[in-house]
Amino acid sequence: MPVLVLLALLALPAPPAGPDAQATGAAAEAAALKKSCDKGAAADCLRLAGLHTRGEGVPRDAEKAAGFLKKGCELNLAAACLDLAAAARSGVGTKKEPERAALLYQKACDGGVPVGCAELAGMLTAGREIQKHLGRHVKGLKIRGAKKQAAAVKS
Repeated sequence: MPVLVLLALLALPAPPAGPDAQATGAAAEAAALKKSCDKGAAADCLRLAGLHTRGEGVPRDAEKAAGFLKKGCELNLAAACLDLAAAARSGVGTKKEPERAALLYQKACDGGVPVGCAELAGMLTAGREIQKHLGRHVKGLKIRGAKKQAAAVKS
């Protein structure tokens, strides 16, 4: 009879993890992502930036998030470039630099992220944020391509 009781107890589902267990798991995930990002895994840099943005397993830190986005973008992950562009445009976690944001949106667009194209087209069309700041760089941007991709995103 004791064997049946033991088997019955083993068959019971584990109790749900409490907040401490979840925090420990998130911290371990952040540590693993940091190691992977340091080794050049761009997608893990983006994930780690998200953890810092939300404060999951690590302290909420917009500057660290922007740093991991920068690394991901330097490793040619277009999605990281898109998020870094948004940070540069708004000044969250990094210096507010609309012209840098436009160049990062271009990189995201070139990397196949249509939202980057749409954001760039919006900035260029509105012109308020980057009026004369972009100056010499405007010729280097693929304005027609960005507007075409932006139209595709809207439809």
